[in-house]
Amino acid sequence: MRNLVGLFKGRGFRFTLLVLMVVVIGVSTACSAGSLAQKSGDNAHAFRIRSAQIIDKIDGDIPAEGEIYLVVEYEVENLRNQNDSFRRWTDQIIVVVASGETEQSLEAVLVDSLANQLWETSLLRNERKSGYIVFTTPDNVTDINLTFTFPDSGKEEKYALRPMDRRINENIDYVLTSLERRRRTQKIPVVGGILTSITSFPIRYLGNILIPVEELATLLEQTNGLPDGMKRKILEQYLLTQGLGSIE
Repeated sequence: MRNLVGLFKGRGFRFTLLVLMVVVIGVSTACSAGSLAQKSGDNAHAFRIRSAQIIDKIDGDIPAEGEIYLVVEYEVENLRNQNDSFRRWTDQIIVVVASGETEQSLEAVLVDSLANQLWETSLLRNERKSGYIVFTTPDNVTDINLTFTFPDSGKEEKYALRPMDRRINENIDYVLTSLERRRRTQKIPVVGGILTSITSFPIRYLGNILIPVEELATLLEQTNGLPDGMKRKILEQYLLTQGLGSIE
């Protein structure tokens, strides 16, 4: 996810994340099963998902009320020693989401403010290309399933995407509570410093590292003595810049 946020910044785009979920890609039991960053393929092509995020705004682009964006970064590769024909890769990707007992297929959408959207392209021999495809999905989605069908063989690769960290405010609350707990530990007479060093560990929430150990001291210093409102603004900016932590 850090790579995704960094790419938008590097291209001069403001990637406004008001609501952000880390999406963890897990194993599916039907057909072939894929996982994040793991390349799959047939004799003609290779495919992998490089990242997946759910957000509610991309710069000036906002989905309809009650919807959010699903942004998938993927990579396709021509494995043959001959040029590949021009293909519309979005036709090979199907996303089905569940909200309660209701399922629906998502439609890909073009987002004006997002660079490097890969909808269609040809590939030279042994060439690899990556880019983004964006879908709109109901904001109460509970399950996301993506299927990629290889165009030559018809082989299907299925991915089960599980949303985590539904609201950035939940992360801010958790980090703020954790920092205050560590600050109180530091203030214990005589043994505070020893306890802090012994119990020093990253701040994790739902399996994601939000604050690594090496950055705890800086955030404690930056938020020391400030009103809660200012602390929250500092933590919000930090978490947005870091993409809420890495996927492990």
